[in-house]
Amino acid sequence: MLVALLAVALTSTIGQASVQAAENGGTVFVYRYERFGGKMLRPSVYCDDQEIAQIQSGRQFSIALKPGRHLFRSSDRQSVAVVEVSSGQTYYVRVDIAGGFPKGSGRVMLVGAGQGLAELSGLDPSDRDRIVAVDRISLHAVPRQQPFARGSLPPLPPPRQSQPAGPRGPKTLYVTYHSDPEGAMLYTNGNQAMGYTPVRLKYESPKGFRDGTECATLQPSQVRWVSGATASIGNLQACSVNGGQQSFSFGRPTGPKSDLFPNGEPPPGLQVDLQFAFQRELLARLDAHAEAQATRDAWARAAASVPPPPAVARPLSCTSLVIGHQIFTSCQ
Repeated sequence: MLVALLAVALTSTIGQASVQAAENGGTVFVYRYERFGGKMLRPSVYCDDQEIAQIQSGRQFSIALKPGRHLFRSSDRQSVAVVEVSSGQTYYVRVDIAGGFPKGSGRVMLVGAGQGLAELSGLDPSDRDRIVAVDRISLHAVPRQQPFARGSLPPLPPPRQSQPAGPRGPKTLYVTYHSDPEGAMLYTNGNQAMGYTPVRLKYESPKGFRDGTECATLQPSQVRWVSGATASIGNLQACSVNGGQQSFSFGRPTGPKSDLFPNGEPPPGLQVDLQFAFQRELLARLDAHAEAQATRDAWARAAASVPPPPAVARPLSCTSLVIGHQIFTSCQ
């Protein structure tokens, strides 16, 4: 019911952005969370290998596409969202910043309609100077709706409506848990520590998930940063339409809002958490460098221990010359 109310509240705005696409194709909204980590990054967004925009933190835009299969990606080439566009339909692609050294990269994810509507609400449109495909992209403000508590996902529509029967989904589900900033300790099943984010967990998917008729409900989990800040999620839903490799990101709580900080004041201990995340990334880089150097050294030692090939006797070439009663022979 809440998803339906939210959809009605956003119909007028989204409908304006989709009116042209509804006649010939569909509309895809691309958006990005407002986050502390990577706030200054503006990764490019590509549709069918053509750059269409640079996505800013806390911004969104929409693009009209013809029916058929379209591929979205960002600066992380290993992350691709496949959108099967139908006439008159609306789709949602979220861009997340994945940790990296010396800077992060953009990863894309196709999300369901209910989740996309909730996460998109209240985000400002992208700046026009960040739009590349100006003739295909629409910029419209989306009214802020807050029917859900912070850190929670909206309830999904009935499974058979949101997850129509289709191709069989994967038997095994992998979920990568991120935090912003990275380096928070992940806990599941109460106080069971699973490691520092990013953490990749394996789940056995239920039959409905494999059949494409329902979503998998994962156990509650929470993260705790080194500063003591925490964030949690209750019943996280994973749907096979997003594939067998999915991800979820915990946002760090913010302080009270003010005129100077409309999105919330920087919470206490944020610098400590950012410094810890940087140190872990640096250590990972050093470990990778040390491992590569050790591999090169092992190769050199192994190559030095290989005995040289045996010498091959060189054939002689001899020439004889008869002078008088004597024969003179010369070999080389």
